Amino acid sequence: MRFLLVPGLLALLAEAQKAGNLIQQVHPNLSWKKCSNDTTGAAACETVNSKVVIDAGWRWTHRTNGFLNCYTGNMWDREYCVTNDVCTAGCLIEGTDPASLRETFGITTDGSKLSQRVLTSHAFGTTHNSRVFLLEEGTERYQTFTLMGNEFAFDVDLSSVECSINSALYFVAMDPDGGKEKYPTNEAGAKYGTGYCDASCTRTNRFVGGKANAEGWEPVDQTRGEGNFGACCSEFDVWNSNAHSFSMISKPCRNLNYHVCRGGDCDNAYGAGTVLCDRTGCDYNPYRLGNKSFYGKGKTVDTNKKITLDNPCPSQPSCIFTFHYRVVTRFEEHQVTQFFIQDGKRIEAPKPTYPNFPDKSGISSEHCSVLAYSFEEPDNFSRMGGFGRHNDALRRPMVLALSISDDVSRVPYTAPEGAF
Repeated sequence: MRFLLVPGLLALLAEAQKAGNLIQQVHPNLSWKKCSNDTTGAAACETVNSKVVIDAGWRWTHRTNGFLNCYTGNMWDREYCVTNDVCTAGCLIEGTDPASLRETFGITTDGSKLSQRVLTSHAFGTTHNSRVFLLEEGTERYQTFTLMGNEFAFDVDLSSVECSINSALYFVAMDPDGGKEKYPTNEAGAKYGTGYCDASCTRTNRFVGGKANAEGWEPVDQTRGEGNFGACCSEFDVWNSNAHSFSMISKPCRNLNYHVCRGGDCDNAYGAGTVLCDRTGCDYNPYRLGNKSFYGKGKTVDTNKKITLDNPCPSQPSCIFTFHYRVVTRFEEHQVTQFFIQDGKRIEAPKPTYPNFPDKSGISSEHCSVLAYSFEEPDNFSRMGGFGRHNDALRRPMVLALSISDDVSRVPYTAPEGAF
């Protein structure tokens, strides 16, 4: 199987993570292809007409009885959101439509093309970064993919995505309904992009487990903060990248599925206590492993080289879409490997040249067992259950996330568009 992504502190009777009532939620279309081999061995593909939804953490969050913000910049309104329950009951996350996604978040789609911007200026300020999820065709649930035994391929143009920017395509073990069934206080669900989790057990989610995460909230950068609670789940990063480097990372958790953590338990990556997930993961990164001439501008996989597709945007006959290469990832029991297609040629990802690594590319049990020792890092991958736990994650349905983000620890960079 192949997947191709071309005021009031009132005594409230109900507490719920509410959906917006001012802007009708309209999801932009995004098509992709699901392929399998027919009886003759030839590939047979069907087009899936899906949609994308922006993560709830980027939405306008305001009071249920008007336009006043519950969340502004990187902070909750502390006078209003005095507790998580009050904030959950009194605030809602607003809808979006294709126009607002384009103008406010720099997100556009056309046919099978998705484009995201890391910085977007608009009438109310500047939006940093974005994350979207793929929705299941004809439903208000996330599209899920069972990766084990399958291939996933996509075309990409990262020529203008420079250092300090991460363009990512990855899978996380989110609940397909966004947590509506598990957490009855969540009335919004996948339709509004709720229920995000990852192996970092992120505490930056504004809502966790169907409730606001306002208690203990403190800013961490210009747009985000951290609350008392985090959301953990297993993660597989197919693609962390820019025009100069890329990596593929497996990040298993003890509990593969969405689960809520609190405070220091979420953050424990190196301490003596229980580590919930391997937040750094077992990674395959050719540059880190000694091959510095494989990927980048003017290198073996040339991120500057353009390829033109015919008629890529059905709604715009004059549209010309350029991409630079195709990335294909194969998920097998004993390894996960990648290769590239550029100028019609297949280019295999290189083997490590760093000492002591196995004589093959990609993520394998042997690779992961050597990685932590070679770079003197904590071996949380083994603590989570190692390659067996990694395979467990690949056997369960996972949700596709696509994001572009800046590295806030570095000097701010006004980045142009990065497109998938």
